[in-house]
Amino acid sequence: MPKVVNNTLHLQTAVARRTIPYSLLKPSRNMRNGTIRVPVLLRLCCSSKVYLERIYMARKHRNGKRGIKEKFMEQRFSHPPSVPKTAKQAQYIKALRQHNQVVSLGCAGTGKTYVAATFAAELYVKGQIDKIVLTRPNMPSGRSLGSFPGSLEEKMAPWTAPVTQILRKYLGGAYDTAVRAKAIEVIPFETMRGATFDNAFVLLDEAQNTSPEEMQMFCTRIGEESRVVINGDLQQSDIKSDSGLAVLMSLISRQSLPVPVIEFDADDIVRSGACEMWVRAFAGLPQRQNIAAA
Repeated sequence: MPKVVNNTLHLQTAVARRTIPYSLLKPSRNMRNGTIRVPVLLRLCCSSKVYLERIYMARKHRNGKRGIKEKFMEQRFSHPPSVPKTAKQAQYIKALRQHNQVVSLGCAGTGKTYVAATFAAELYVKGQIDKIVLTRPNMPSGRSLGSFPGSLEEKMAPWTAPVTQILRKYLGGAYDTAVRAKAIEVIPFETMRGATFDNAFVLLDEAQNTSPEEMQMFCTRIGEESRVVINGDLQQSDIKSDSGLAVLMSLISRQSLPVPVIEFDADDIVRSGACEMWVRAFAGLPQRQNIAAA
């Protein structure tokens, strides 16, 4: 809870924790040095939308005029729920809403990563999680270009770009604020040991490239009130040893663990007709008619 003095809420703390762009809180007669006086204590446990609405009402009560346009608030912080494009995506979204741990398998272009990332952003905007954690094995899919410069997080940036692009598109300007507040973090496997993910949405992408030891370490990082999604395609493994994802699937099956597994196939590809055509070609599957124009 932020420090309150004389019924004053320090918005800088709130902005950092709730990823509300500071630029939205324009200076007014009641705002000084990053603080605003309000008639009641604003609780940080509410969603970003409700939080902004309370600030707006407080400023309207004090100043008799609008401080933040409601229309802008709706556009910025209200998003329609995830809409499935296929029956399998609908099954995937249902599993995400009903379970704290979900595994999704399948070929490229089926929306495994996109659905998980947008669902994570949706939970974050609603205030149902404190942070989004992204990770994936830094295993190249082809010949390596060598070591990337910079910190571990900067080295991981190219590997997590597909997910961060989705989050940036969904969150807009709030994305950069969330990154600065470490509410969106990219955590490499090299620094994961000993960590605990509490009240977070944790997305492990390209899980087929984890070793059994890495998968065990990842699964034992899960803390209280966290949601975990493990994405992968066993047909695209780039490691020569046993895959941690294959071991995980075996454990779920043999021990009947309460973790739903959603399996996509070529019929579920939504990226493009060309993507589906090549997936079927490389997999030796029959082509659908007019698939390239789909």
